[in-house]
Amino acid sequence: YYANELYAKSTDTNADAAAGPTPHSLRYKTAVVGQQGVVYIGNVKFKGEHKPDVMMFSMPNKPGVFPKFNYFDSPSSDGSPIVALAAFRDTILQFKENGMYVINVAGKMHTQASFRDCGVFNPCQVFTTSFGVIFVNKHGCFIYDGSKVISLTGGKFDWPKQSGVVESKSNTSDGKVPCIGYDPRSQS
Repeated sequence: YYANELYAKSTDTNADAAAGPTPHSLRYKTAVVGQQGVVYIGNVKFKGEHKPDVMMFSMPNKPGVFPKFNYFDSPSSDGSPIVALAAFRDTILQFKENGMYVINVAGKMHTQASFRDCGVFNPCQVFTTSFGVIFVNKHGCFIYDGSKVISLTGGKFDWPKQSGVVESKSNTSDGKVPCIGYDPRSQS
């Protein structure tokens, strides 16, 4: 990466210099740590420009360094924001409101799969376990096991009618957004 890509004051900056380098402004709404200590951030605002469907990634084992060319445009490129990121094995799961994209980060980064209707509206709807990534939305509760999405509620009861879940951007304060978690001791 280039020497002028600064995100904090450099320790090798000459203290006598009148005007030192200024750090780039970088903000994000979701983050996850993947393999080799690489940090992935989504829904970024980089140098004042908001890019809701862009994912940036750090240098290996340098979690505070996000070079400007270390980015991955969302496969859908529909402009909808990245809501949550999850790391599982050598993939990053990118959750948007209407879909989930599996990004393979081993070697050359590429989209491995996409799943419609697997999106979420809030990061609390996604949880990573040792055996997969579980998530919940208005269609039910699901697990991504590394190759496919499996429904955990399908056929057990009428999820849309009995769950009371109504997802939308405006209902985050009235308690109808589902949340998910997992307790390994009780396996529930």
